[in-house]
Amino acid sequence: MDGVIVASSTLPPAFAKRFRDVGIPVVHSFGRHSSNPHVDVLGIDNIAAGALVARTLIERGYTELGFLGGPSDATSTQDREKGFLTEVALHKGISATTSFASAYSFEAGHAEMTRLLKSDPVQAYFCGDDVLCIGALSALQAGGFRVPDDVGLIGLNDMKMASWANLNLTTVHNPFSDIIETSITRVAALVEDNTIAPESRLFDCHVVERGTLRPL
Repeated sequence: MDGVIVASSTLPPAFAKRFRDVGIPVVHSFGRHSSNPHVDVLGIDNIAAGALVARTLIERGYTELGFLGGPSDATSTQDREKGFLTEVALHKGISATTSFASAYSFEAGHAEMTRLLKSDPVQAYFCGDDVLCIGALSALQAGGFRVPDDVGLIGLNDMKMASWANLNLTTVHNPFSDIIETSITRVAALVEDNTIAPESRLFDCHVVERGTLRPL
């Protein structure tokens, strides 16, 4: 092969580095940002995204927040949790709980939210991605909870399904198309010139307002 794009946040950085170590140009898309990367890393700042969500929930008057992440060993989960909890700690009178699903999947999100509903749920949850969030939404509806009247939800990624009228999921936009296009351009450049120094490039994200959180 001439070059590799590793498109995963669940694979450790060392996985992508192994390609570079054997002389194969590699770009790690959706990987963990680093100020001193061993390979090219393209994606959003997951710590900043977590902080953005915490501020979004607090601005809407929520005081009891929950982080429902994906697998705890995924770097995206770790960074989103870190940003979320760090921002919460800056605000007096705001509390936060954390829990983790077994996978980034609808079934795992449904199962974890079902477990959380066995005790009193918090006022609003930040789910680690949209698929988890849709699973959590389904569990809340099955349990007789109204979203956002009883419990608020916000996801991350802004996948196409999130905009469906029956879901109408408030989420954080992840610029997939820009990251993918840049990844292809970058790996092609590395194939042509393998002396290019690796860089870590961040892309902007923003909240997409829909219907699963209280309005401002």
